[in-house]
Amino acid sequence: MEIKFLKAGSGDSILIQEGGHNILIDGGNDCKYLLQQVEKIYIKREKIDLLIVTHHDDDHIKGIIDLLSLEKYHQNFILKVIFNSPRKYLGILPKAYDSRLLSYKQAYEL
Repeated sequence: MEIKFLKAGSGDSILIQEGGHNILIDGGNDCKYLLQQVEKIYIKREKIDLLIVTHHDDDHIKGIIDLLSLEKYHQNFILKVIFNSPRKYLGILPKAYDSRLLSYKQAYEL
């Protein structure tokens, strides 16, 4: 098993790999290294078996949003997602956003 703590700006991003299986935890707010690792997975024709977003703060979610904005990773590449955003599950994220609520905007976008 290999555990990689990726450079992620001021946030967190962890990639766990074992036998062709990949678990990605958070994406930081700087996705450069995250996207490099994801591209290696893609080239090997592997998948991200599980993507976990621990919470919706910018320093955990922005890299994931950047990753998901790339169309080539859409179809059958990320097999399962766990997104720990209670407000999203409860359906109470505000629809109108104040610029100070960046994390809520990103949670809604994700």
